[in-house]
Amino acid sequence: SNDVRATEALADIGSSVLNGAISTFLAVAVLLFSSSYVFKTLAIQFALTVVLGVIHGLILLPVLLSLFGPSPFKSAEPPHQTESIEIVKSNTPEVTIFPEHATVPEKTEHAESLEVSPEPAETKDT
Repeated sequence: SNDVRATEALADIGSSVLNGAISTFLAVAVLLFSSSYVFKTLAIQFALTVVLGVIHGLILLPVLLSLFGPSPFKSAEPPHQTESIEIVKSNTPEVTIFPEHATVPEKTEHAESLEVSPEPAETKDT
């Protein structure tokens, strides 16, 4: 539902938005104590922009989207059939989770391409 999606969105990005707003406000707050009219006016505009942006982003828009938001994309809806997951243990003590149909490769092709044989350095005769 829209309420769950709005709550998950706030849980995912809400702290990042709040951290960005606080750091921006702290950077602008130094200008509030300036004696220059131009700097003081600029600082007030920036501070109000940050405060209004946080209020809109963390309070107003999530409420409006939970009330009037669009339906989720078809790809975002949970699948009708759930895949069973099994735990596959490898030779290492780590436990890896794979779906039933997945195979565990012994060595990936990418890892093989990283193996470089040492080449002898060329010497110049002077």
